[in-house]
Amino acid sequence: MIYIFLFFLCLCCAVYYRFVPQTTLGDKLGIKEQPERFKLQAPNLPSVKLNYFYQLVSNAADNGAVIQTGHVSLIAIASAIFTFVAAAFGFRSVILAAITATVAFFVVPKLYAIHSINAQREKITEQLSDAILSLTSALRAGKTLVDAIGTAAEDIPAPLGAEFRKVYDSVKHGGEELSSALNKMLVRSGNHYILMKLIFAINITRQTGGNIAAALEGVGMMIENERFTQEFAKSHSSHGKMVAIVFNLIVLFVTVNIARTTGGAFAEFFLSDMKGRIMLFGCIAIIISGWFVIYRMLSTIFDI
Repeated sequence: MIYIFLFFLCLCCAVYYRFVPQTTLGDKLGIKEQPERFKLQAPNLPSVKLNYFYQLVSNAADNGAVIQTGHVSLIAIASAIFTFVAAAFGFRSVILAAITATVAFFVVPKLYAIHSINAQREKITEQLSDAILSLTSALRAGKTLVDAIGTAAEDIPAPLGAEFRKVYDSVKHGGEELSSALNKMLVRSGNHYILMKLIFAINITRQTGGNIAAALEGVGMMIENERFTQEFAKSHSSHGKMVAIVFNLIVLFVTVNIARTTGGAFAEFFLSDMKGRIMLFGCIAIIISGWFVIYRMLSTIFDI
């Protein structure tokens, strides 16, 4: 067991020094520019392109979240090590422990990427109200739309403030069309559905010659209504999650009491041979899968 643990530990260190960009003395002194995001090139095989971590990072980048390939790989290996050790002591079987660690190796990084994407989108959603307030205040003060975007970039923190800064610099100093710069910002943010409405209102109002400040105020009211609807949906979805928690706690309570009253026969039934261990492994896998299905169903229905 200790040799397997040392093997995974060495593999974790190797992945870290292979995939994470190392900082040199020039990086620390600011002599050499640090890359904005490290990308791992996917190896080209004869018929298949294999790079699971690269795909996760690329998918997160397409949805507005920036994560490091090395960090994702470290999370995968660390979760695999922890799961292997826990499953080896729980199931008393190296085969089942290896299967569990393999599943964790692929599932945990995927969950981490999903969490990063959702966190990034939630930050943008929270900052949109302040961004619209800053834009409308600057427009009513007599500034142009481009200057109002620059003002919003100074007032709003990252990530939305950084996106407004890119739009302002590309239009003010790069000579790019405002509509093109806004569309690029929308792509970088993962086509955020509320930001899409904001950009659509700006483009339509500019084309028709309407009052942009009034249009943005209308979008701000719509955003507040949608946020209220989301909070209402979350409060109702928490009921389903609580039912699932109570149900699993009841099953756990019954299992513990059976094991306590049978004097070890319950554990002996599951851990005495490979058939019982496979049954125990299947039960735990079904419970975890059920949790995941419930979460995804509630997230899809209420769009949270």
